[in-house]
Amino acid sequence: MSRTQTALLLLPLTLFGSAAAQTRIGNIILTPAGQAAPKGKSVTAAVPAGMREISGRVSAGSTVRLPAGSKVTVTVQEYNTRNMNTVVNVTFGTTKLDTPYQVYFNPVRINEGRRYAIRATVRDASGNTLYVTDPVLEVPKAKKATLTLRVRPVN
Repeated sequence: MSRTQTALLLLPLTLFGSAAAQTRIGNIILTPAGQAAPKGKSVTAAVPAGMREISGRVSAGSTVRLPAGSKVTVTVQEYNTRNMNTVVNVTFGTTKLDTPYQVYFNPVRINEGRRYAIRATVRDASGNTLYVTDPVLEVPKAKKATLTLRVRPVN
């Protein structure tokens, strides 16, 4: 699978705030940050058949305004191994926490005999880490799961 195909399959979601231009990819409508999703339209992407989905919110426990240019990275990664095999890594911009996310991936990328975690990292425009997931959450075995990724400030 090419990097472009992977990017199209792994669409991060953010909630938006007013109106204007959108981009359509198949039956998915992407709305630029700072703009409202089309009225009556879902902000979650349709998950292709056979894929595993994890969605929910990245939360600091209360609403936190982030510096301009901040980005959230949600990662599904093997853990407790030396190579830390990454299954999926999705990065998207946001202006605040609590923010929604959605990742999906082909289950053939998961070895059932190994353990995988999902985590979130929030960085400012310069790449400095502001928040990280605490504690590590194991990836659920279910085909579709909803998880809140609680993040704590990095001091």
